[in-house]
Amino acid sequence: MTSPSEASRASAESLDPGDRPTVSVVIPAYNAEGFIAETLDSVLAQTFQDYEVVVVDDGSVDDTRGVVESYDEPRFRYIRQENGGASRARNRGIASSSGEFIAFLDSDDLWVPEKLERQVEAFRENPSLGLVSTLHDAHSPETGEQEMSGLRKRERLFSGPSVVHNIVAWSGLATPTVMVPRWVLDEVGVFDPELRSGEDDNLWVRITARHPAELVDEVLVHCRL
Repeated sequence: MTSPSEASRASAESLDPGDRPTVSVVIPAYNAEGFIAETLDSVLAQTFQDYEVVVVDDGSVDDTRGVVESYDEPRFRYIRQENGGASRARNRGIASSSGEFIAFLDSDDLWVPEKLERQVEAFRENPSLGLVSTLHDAHSPETGEQEMSGLRKRERLFSGPSVVHNIVAWSGLATPTVMVPRWVLDEVGVFDPELRSGEDDNLWVRITARHPAELVDEVLVHCRL
């Protein structure tokens, strides 16, 4: 059986290199009708525009599809699957994408306009990197309140001699802040759909155990509380 990482490689290799976007944005969505438009708008507002967006609808029972397909945007692609959880949805998005880099975004979170630009710059400056993250904050869309107390903890993930140890000890590496090269996922694999929790940390550990990681020391992602 073809693994998600093998399918990802096959998807990318089927395209002429000139047709491949630099970044594939993978968005799992479940009953996201009420907020996914803001999320997609934050992608459209990026200063770096060479991307595709793959929205994987994980069995929503609302009008998530209608919202996504209301965009007249050729870079957006909508895929629907039976409900299987975020890991399976992300893996489906990876397998259906073709970009050189994969950036993860949740359907209720927002990117600052410079987010993709800063991360692509980091990879261009150091092609050996296996993962680039950014700082993030958490906010309430109802009150506008922002939670900043975790920033020092997230900075600490990238200090000291072992990022992999820090991720195990501290967690806190938010999925919408992460960008990884496709070749790294082909090497280490994708999200483990059998894990009930910590499936994101599991993947980050597998990556940082083999490759260096870097933090863009700016708050470039707003996560909803």
